[in-house]
Amino acid sequence: MSRINKFVLTVSLLIFIMISAVACGIYTQMVKERVYSLKQSVIDTAFAVANIAEYRRSVAIDLINTLNPTEEQLLVGLRTAYADSVSPSYLYDV
Repeated sequence: MSRINKFVLTVSLLIFIMISAVACGIYTQMVKERVYSLKQSVIDTAFAVANIAEYRRSVAIDLINTLNPTEEQLLVGLRTAYADSVSPSYLYDV
């Protein structure tokens, strides 16, 4: 091989490596952003579900504590408990 061919081959190889590194970096950044957004949506959904479950649990405990329930009282209380209670204005924060 001539000296010029070796130089061209070396420069081409360096350019290929640089372009590959940039492409891999961009792809990695896109994947990281996607994973982060998916993680955030899963965490937010889980906290929303936990918030609803806590609200319902507290309403049920309040209902059972305020009544000495017979079957009829319990059914009537369950029908009206969630309508009468104020829904929570908070959501768990990370």
